[in-house]
Amino acid sequence: MVLLQIGSMPKSLTMKNTELFAREVLPHIKDMWSEYENRWWPKPLEQRELAGAASAGDA
Repeated sequence: MVLLQIGSMPKSLTMKNTELFAREVLPHIKDMWSEYENRWWPKPLEQRELAGAASAGDA
């Protein structure tokens, strides 16, 4: 988790921080923990869950 905006920081500076982080920092750290499963990242629903949600909407 990164904190690229603090308090009443102007939007332009926040956007600059975000751009610099994405361009200069993220490429160096994005695979740092690639061996760990990210249990919190959203995953597609399985077909049976999709079918159940569709039939629930028909009621």
